Amino acid sequence: MRPRMIWLALAFTLPLISPSIAQQRPADLASDPELLAAYCLGRVQQEAATFKGSLLGPDASSKIKAEMESRTNRFKQYLHAKGYSSIRGPIALDGITRASIQGRNDQTTCYSHAHSCVATCSKPENKVRYNECMNDCMRLERACAAVDRCFDEAQLPF
Repeated sequence: MRPRMIWLALAFTLPLISPSIAQQRPADLASDPELLAAYCLGRVQQEAATFKGSLLGPDASSKIKAEMESRTNRFKQYLHAKGYSSIRGPIALDGITRASIQGRNDQTTCYSHAHSCVATCSKPENKVRYNECMNDCMRLERACAAVDRCFDEAQLPF
Protein backbone atom coordinates (compact mmCIF):
# COMPACT_ATOMS: atom_id res chain seq x y z
CA MET A 1 0.00 0.00 0.00
CA ARG A 2 2.86 2.35 0.79
CA PRO A 3 4.37 2.32 -2.80
CA ARG A 4 0.97 3.32 -4.14
CA MET A 5 0.89 6.35 -1.83
CA ILE A 6 4.33 7.41 -3.03
CA TRP A 7 3.21 7.21 -6.68
CA LEU A 8 0.07 9.23 -5.93
CA ALA A 9 2.12 11.86 -4.13
CA LEU A 10 4.53 12.09 -7.07
CA ALA A 11 1.69 12.31 -9.57
CA PHE A 12 0.19 15.29 -7.77
CA THR A 13 3.41 17.14 -6.91
CA LEU A 14 5.44 16.64 -10.09
CA PRO A 15 3.60 19.36 -12.04
CA LEU A 16 4.16 21.76 -9.12
CA ILE A 17 7.86 20.96 -8.97
CA SER A 18 8.39 21.35 -12.71
CA PRO A 19 5.80 23.63 -14.32
CA SER A 20 7.56 23.37 -17.67
CA ILE A 21 6.55 19.71 -17.90
CA ALA A 22 2.87 20.62 -17.58
CA GLN A 23 3.15 23.42 -20.13
CA GLN A 24 4.95 21.59 -22.94
CA ARG A 25 3.50 22.01 -26.41
CA PRO A 26 1.73 18.99 -27.86
CA ALA A 27 3.58 17.15 -30.62
CA ASP A 28 3.41 18.72 -34.08
CA LEU A 29 1.22 16.20 -35.87
CA ALA A 30 -0.21 16.45 -39.37
CA SER A 31 -3.98 16.97 -39.37
CA ASP A 32 -6.38 14.73 -41.29
CA PRO A 33 -6.91 17.34 -44.05
CA GLU A 34 -3.13 17.73 -44.40
CA LEU A 35 -2.68 13.97 -44.64
CA LEU A 36 -5.43 13.80 -47.28
CA ALA A 37 -3.75 16.56 -49.29
CA ALA A 38 -0.41 14.72 -49.13
CA TYR A 39 -2.09 11.43 -50.07
CA CYS A 40 -3.78 13.05 -53.06
CA LEU A 41 -0.54 14.78 -54.07
CA GLY A 42 1.24 11.42 -54.17
CA ARG A 43 -1.65 9.93 -56.11
CA VAL A 44 -1.74 12.62 -58.78
CA GLN A 45 2.07 12.65 -59.08
CA GLN A 46 2.03 8.90 -59.71
CA GLU A 47 -0.78 9.30 -62.22
CA ALA A 48 1.16 12.01 -64.06
CA ALA A 49 4.34 9.90 -64.05
CA THR A 50 2.58 6.95 -65.69
CA PHE A 51 0.27 8.88 -68.05
CA LYS A 52 0.91 7.86 -71.64
CA GLY A 53 -1.75 9.90 -73.38
CA SER A 54 -5.43 9.59 -74.07
CA LEU A 55 -7.02 7.36 -76.66
CA LEU A 56 -9.19 10.37 -77.50
CA GLY A 57 -6.29 12.22 -79.08
CA PRO A 58 -3.79 14.99 -78.36
CA ASP A 59 -6.36 17.60 -77.31
CA ALA A 60 -7.79 15.30 -74.66
CA SER A 61 -4.26 14.41 -73.53
CA SER A 62 -3.39 18.09 -73.13
CA LYS A 63 -6.51 18.71 -71.05
CA ILE A 64 -5.80 15.71 -68.84
CA LYS A 65 -2.19 16.81 -68.30
CA ALA A 66 -3.33 20.35 -67.46
CA GLU A 67 -5.83 18.98 -64.92
CA MET A 68 -3.13 16.83 -63.29
CA GLU A 69 -0.79 19.82 -63.11
CA SER A 70 -3.54 21.99 -61.62
CA ARG A 71 -4.30 19.40 -58.93
CA THR A 72 -0.59 18.93 -58.18
CA ASN A 73 -0.18 22.69 -57.69
CA ARG A 74 -3.32 22.87 -55.56
CA PHE A 75 -2.07 20.20 -53.15
CA LYS A 76 1.46 21.63 -53.03
CA GLN A 77 0.18 25.15 -52.31
CA TYR A 78 -2.05 23.88 -49.51
CA LEU A 79 0.81 22.00 -47.85
CA HIS A 80 3.13 24.99 -48.33
CA ALA A 81 0.58 27.24 -46.63
CA LYS A 82 0.47 24.79 -43.72
CA GLY A 83 4.23 25.17 -43.25
CA TYR A 84 5.48 21.94 -44.76
CA SER A 85 8.24 23.66 -46.68
CA SER A 86 9.71 25.41 -43.67
CA ILE A 87 8.43 25.23 -40.09
CA ARG A 88 6.74 21.90 -39.41
CA GLY A 89 8.40 19.37 -37.16
CA PRO A 90 9.80 15.96 -38.05
CA ILE A 91 6.76 13.99 -36.86
CA ALA A 92 4.40 16.01 -39.07
CA LEU A 93 6.79 15.78 -42.02
CA ASP A 94 7.05 12.02 -41.57
CA GLY A 95 3.26 11.72 -41.60
CA ILE A 96 3.01 13.79 -44.77
CA THR A 97 5.74 11.74 -46.47
CA ARG A 98 4.07 8.46 -45.54
CA ALA A 99 0.66 9.68 -46.76
CA SER A 100 2.18 10.75 -50.08
CA ILE A 101 3.86 7.36 -50.52
CA GLN A 102 0.58 5.61 -49.73
CA GLY A 103 -1.17 7.75 -52.36
CA ARG A 104 1.42 6.71 -54.95
CA ASN A 105 1.08 3.05 -54.00
CA ASP A 106 -2.73 3.13 -54.05
CA GLN A 107 -2.72 4.80 -57.47
CA THR A 108 -0.46 2.06 -58.84
CA THR A 109 -2.62 -0.68 -57.29
CA CYS A 110 -5.85 0.89 -58.57
CA TYR A 111 -4.39 1.35 -62.06
CA SER A 112 -3.41 -2.34 -62.18
CA HIS A 113 -6.82 -3.37 -60.90
CA ALA A 114 -8.51 -1.20 -63.55
CA HIS A 115 -6.68 -3.13 -66.26
CA SER A 116 -7.99 -6.43 -64.91
CA CYS A 117 -11.50 -4.94 -64.73
CA VAL A 118 -11.29 -3.86 -68.38
CA ALA A 119 -10.29 -7.39 -69.34
CA THR A 120 -13.19 -8.87 -67.36
CA CYS A 121 -15.80 -6.36 -68.45
CA SER A 122 -14.80 -6.50 -72.13
CA LYS A 123 -15.87 -10.13 -72.39
CA PRO A 124 -18.88 -10.60 -74.70
CA GLU A 125 -21.22 -11.50 -71.84
CA ASN A 126 -20.41 -8.20 -70.06
CA LYS A 127 -20.37 -5.77 -73.01
CA VAL A 128 -24.05 -4.84 -72.61
CA ARG A 129 -23.47 -3.64 -69.08
CA TYR A 130 -19.82 -2.52 -69.41
CA ASN A 131 -20.07 0.64 -67.24
CA GLU A 132 -21.96 -1.18 -64.50
CA CYS A 133 -19.42 -4.02 -64.64
CA MET A 134 -16.52 -1.56 -64.36
CA ASN A 135 -18.09 0.25 -61.39
CA ASP A 136 -18.77 -3.04 -59.60
CA CYS A 137 -15.28 -4.34 -60.34
CA MET A 138 -13.50 -1.15 -59.23
CA ARG A 139 -15.39 -1.11 -55.91
CA LEU A 140 -13.78 -4.43 -55.03
CA GLU A 141 -10.34 -2.82 -54.69
CA ARG A 142 -9.87 -0.77 -51.48
CA ALA A 143 -7.11 1.30 -53.07
CA CYS A 144 -9.51 2.54 -55.77
CA ALA A 145 -12.03 3.75 -53.19
CA ALA A 146 -9.26 5.59 -51.34
CA VAL A 147 -7.99 7.17 -54.56
CA ASP A 148 -11.52 8.32 -55.43
CA ARG A 149 -11.55 10.53 -52.31
CA CYS A 150 -9.13 12.85 -54.11
CA PHE A 151 -11.83 13.69 -56.64
CA ASP A 152 -14.56 14.34 -54.07
CA GLU A 153 -14.59 18.11 -53.67
CA ALA A 154 -16.55 17.79 -50.41
CA GLN A 155 -13.64 15.82 -48.89
CA LEU A 156 -10.94 18.33 -49.81
CA PRO A 157 -10.21 21.07 -47.26
CA PHE A 158 -9.18 23.73 -49.77
